[in-house]
Amino acid sequence: MENDINYENLIDDVTEAIKNFNLVIFIGAGVSIAQGYPNWNNYIEHLIKYWQGQVLSVSGEKSLGREHHIVFDLISKSSISNKRKVDLVNYELKKVFGEDFEKRRLDFEKGYFKNLIPYSIVNQTVESLASLNAIFITSNYDYEIENHIKRLKNSVVTINDLNEFTKNKNGRLRFGDVLHIHGTPDCDVKYFVSSSADYSKTYLKNRGNFENLVTWFKETKPTVLFIGAGLEEDEILSLLCEDSKNYALMKSENTGNQRADEHYRGVIEGFFSSENHTQIIWYGDKFEDLPGFVKKLVADINEKLGTHDFYSQWNNLLNPSINQDEYNKNLDSISNDFKYLSSVLCKVIENNNNDLNQLMLNALLQGETLTVIKHSFVPVFWTFIAKNIEKLSDNDWEVIYKIISEGYQNYFIDDVFFVYNYAKDNKFSSFTNNKLNELRKIISRDEDIVNSSFNKDKTLLGYWLVSAFEQQNRDLYIEEDSEVEVNLNYECVNKLMSILNNPEFLSYNYYSIEYQLKEYDVVKFLYDLLKSKKLFIEEEEFLESDSEDLISTILIQKLLVQLDNEINLDLEFIKRLIDKIDFSNIHFGEELNTFIKEHRSIIREKNIEIPKKLIEIGYLH
Repeated sequence: MENDINYENLIDDVTEAIKNFNLVIFIGAGVSIAQGYPNWNNYIEHLIKYWQGQVLSVSGEKSLGREHHIVFDLISKSSISNKRKVDLVNYELKKVFGEDFEKRRLDFEKGYFKNLIPYSIVNQTVESLASLNAIFITSNYDYEIENHIKRLKNSVVTINDLNEFTKNKNGRLRFGDVLHIHGTPDCDVKYFVSSSADYSKTYLKNRGNFENLVTWFKETKPTVLFIGAGLEEDEILSLLCEDSKNYALMKSENTGNQRADEHYRGVIEGFFSSENHTQIIWYGDKFEDLPGFVKKLVADINEKLGTHDFYSQWNNLLNPSINQDEYNKNLDSISNDFKYLSSVLCKVIENNNNDLNQLMLNALLQGETLTVIKHSFVPVFWTFIAKNIEKLSDNDWEVIYKIISEGYQNYFIDDVFFVYNYAKDNKFSSFTNNKLNELRKIISRDEDIVNSSFNKDKTLLGYWLVSAFEQQNRDLYIEEDSEVEVNLNYECVNKLMSILNNPEFLSYNYYSIEYQLKEYDVVKFLYDLLKSKKLFIEEEEFLESDSEDLISTILIQKLLVQLDNEINLDLEFIKRLIDKIDFSNIHFGEELNTFIKEHRSIIREKNIEIPKKLIEIGYLH
């Protein structure tokens, strides 16, 4: 019952501290052990082995005797304290390496606490705590607090040692700060604390930096929550003020004797309450109980704060260790909130965790979220897909095809084209040529697609060109520096012929080609393609192809006649063109006059007669 009351007081006090931006969470080594980080004994053991190896590697160069190797074994096995062992190791290393040792002193810590990947990316205890608006203080050398805050939020400030706290932070802490009171692998080695000498210098001889921290605690009187710390360091406990609210989560003992266990808890609670102004909260009798207890604690705090469910869902959606079904439910629940969905995707991309990316990918392509993606445009969705494109399965590509085919996407986003083009180039089963052409039809409905990255797909532009003629678009905006190519497959050729031979379109042929080139952008665009040899029929340049279909249409004939008058086309092509022209058409246009004069001999060789009426109106003199 008493522990229940203390728990409720803890929730009330932490909630109030969060509101006032005055919560300090002190995290000790006990929390990081869950990810494979060492306890103090293991750290010292591995540190000694590392430097023993380093000394061995220079033994020949420095003519060292075996005693210089054996001494590390003797130090490791000795009964002196770990801090003193570090003193002895450092003393020996200074004799071996001289001045270079200070430059190298943190080499082991950089590899051990910074470079080695932990067993698990997610520490459930830190994961829960990192979601709270708090100042973090730790004696740990690793960066797991920062890693978790960065994954859940946008910013965190690492304070590598107490000197940085004084110099860089002016002796002030604020929400988002993580203070490493004993240093990090990246700190100034002068302020790294691991040996007895380091402790003495920091807390006794040159305690100016520590005094600044003491002053900050006295002035701000933060609410402090200890987690994973054994409360055995008096220097840390000396920071706590009598009139501030201080709590520590502690593991209870379970001897099987209830009276003894209760008495033990009473002694612990009484001592820390009277001597260190700290209330003990028992989280269980096994260390494995801590993550679940902290998760519940944070949930209760958020409930007290009135925090929206979206915040807990945010944490879940950035947790790479969550199971897929639960992840899917969390994403589906927020998928209709465009800004929220986009923000989560941006954060997942920023975190760039392989397991989290796979969870998100699977969740995006199913359920309510997929429905939202299909019928709206979420730009960052395509950025995410582009960055994880090699993870897509055949089934995923089928879903991607359906999303694009719905026609709701913005094709001016480069990532959309990147995904489309990747599928096209890799010839996935969902992007067969026939299916690809169906997509091209859909995408080509956008009259401005010619100015997007999709203009690199010249077959798609074939469908776009046909659509432009079908819509009878007089005005087209095409960027001046555009050098696009257009490929007409047989489907496009037949469709374009049908349009150009339609009676409604044929009436335009009564206008001169000069007028059409001036007034109709699509006609001018087609003419420029012919002139620059960038119009293709089934991937073969138009003027070199053996396609006869389009040459039979009047508009194409007019354009080709005009083009020949301007640049002189290949003679064999001219012969084919002459065979297709109806010289009896009095509405062809005066450009035919020049063409006939230029190619009179070929026309006569083919025994083509120019009607007398054409001669009379000046087509031939």
